Amino acid sequence: MNKIQAYNRDKRRASWKIESSLYFSAYSNALQVNPLGDSDYELSPKIDLAILVGPLDVEHITWALEGALLTSLNNIVNIYIVTPSTQEAHVNQKIEAFYATSNLATCKIQVLTDEILLGNFPKLQARLRKIPASRSNWYKQQLLKWVVASKSDRSCLIIDCELILLKPRLWVNSAGVQVHYVLNDLNPQYVFSIQKLFETKLPKVDFVSHCALFQKDILDILSQGDMENFLLKWLNSGFTKYHPAPICEWQTYASFLVAFYPNRIKVGFQDQPLVTDNNEIHKFKYESLRHKYQDFAAIYLSHKDLQH
Repeated sequence: MNKIQAYNRDKRRASWKIESSLYFSAYSNALQVNPLGDSDYELSPKIDLAILVGPLDVEHITWALEGALLTSLNNIVNIYIVTPSTQEAHVNQKIEAFYATSNLATCKIQVLTDEILLGNFPKLQARLRKIPASRSNWYKQQLLKWVVASKSDRSCLIIDCELILLKPRLWVNSAGVQVHYVLNDLNPQYVFSIQKLFETKLPKVDFVSHCALFQKDILDILSQGDMENFLLKWLNSGFTKYHPAPICEWQTYASFLVAFYPNRIKVGFQDQPLVTDNNEIHKFKYESLRHKYQDFAAIYLSHKDLQH
């Protein structure tokens, strides 16, 4: 615990503010990691899993896979690893090692490069090229999550590779009600951009949990059957006249549910302290991490001070 600085769960919980009684019922279960319970898990729908792997994330792939597979009460069918083509070979090596050493490797794992995923979205690629280089990758990794979720045959759990899940949870039940987690570091610009997109008032609650289930039917409604057109509109809502403004995929999806389908979401709380990613922590296997951080539902790895 002494390695997790500036983190106080009680303080975070106490700081939540419910903006309107209209949304109170959506947050009534906010102190639970698994607000959907587990009584329904045998009837719950199967899901797919997608993990976004950036340049500094390759060493975490095994942790991310084990965390998702061991904690999901929904059966996972297909797994997609999304990564730039420049590190595809390294990622494939990690996947081969996972198959060789883990008894969890029963799902089909497919590596999808950024280029493959965005290949069928020429207007989106053209729009990305107009974004300043300093910000384009930040938007691109968000777009990849929308695209891989839309490609999936079923509802898809999207996870940033830096997030290692530690405690069990049901992501969606047989009635189509899903969990989404709240944190406590809201960027108000996210709310501003998304209110512009949806043309409705939204609660000022932080939904940037670095993991979320994107339900297939909700995505179809959100995109109205044209994901590229929706994503262009979404991108543009994140721009002012003169410069890019923050917008967030996690915040967008959860806000849409809360605003238009509140009966399809239960909000939970996930303790996920920031843990420094360094050579020392790489000595741990997943079960050792789970034991070391047993009081938490997940950990989020910071790349600061990482030395390879």
